[in-house]
Amino acid sequence: MSHVHSKSIIRAVGAFAALAALAGCTNSEQDSTVGGSGASPKAGPAHSGVSSAPAKRGPSAAEGKGGADHADHKVVELKNAQGADSGTVEFTQTGDKVVIKIAVKGLAPGFHGVHIHAVGKCEPNSTAPNGQGAPGAFLSSGGHYQVPGHTGMPMSGDLTNLLVLKDGTGELTQETEAFHLSQLADGSGTSIIVHEKASNFANIPADRYKSAKEDGQVPDETTMNTEDAGGRAVCGVIAPAA
Repeated sequence: MSHVHSKSIIRAVGAFAALAALAGCTNSEQDSTVGGSGASPKAGPAHSGVSSAPAKRGPSAAEGKGGADHADHKVVELKNAQGADSGTVEFTQTGDKVVIKIAVKGLAPGFHGVHIHAVGKCEPNSTAPNGQGAPGAFLSSGGHYQVPGHTGMPMSGDLTNLLVLKDGTGELTQETEAFHLSQLADGSGTSIIVHEKASNFANIPADRYKSAKEDGQVPDETTMNTEDAGGRAVCGVIAPAA
């Protein structure tokens, strides 16, 4: 075989090998395409499981029916005489009734009277609105609330006793038709107080205590005004609508 012929064979073999290598690369690239179509996939962001669209902001605990003050809804913060957070009270007007949800913490176990008071103040060391008597916790909130024109018992501001558990927490949901929420927020507002003791609602049956009744002791003025609920443990202002 001539030297020229040998070179021709070598060139042919080299060209064939190059074509085979090119074909192999092409097949490999096709296998890595989307659906085997031969079109190279476009690189995109890795999927994190979280949509990249901006999340819609939902109502917080202080907004909407769950929080912010409206004409038919209020949330009141409770504090004790030392200024510590002691819970919340949520008021919601529903038709002619007001739904009241109370949640407290840090109180002594047992029953506690709960009342709406006539003045929208929660001053920890204050005197009664008439300025008489020694100062005390939340005394400037005045007496129990009465809607205009109502003078009898139970008072308009009388609410159900709250039972506090051994851990100092308590919850209560109740309804009342004794007032409208708009009345509580009228003028300078009102306040809600959880007392140290249970309320007896001045409910001392006269037919069972006739002798005491004759002595003018059942119920006396203190019982009528305070319902014997003791001191004022925590307080929250029901402020006028903004």
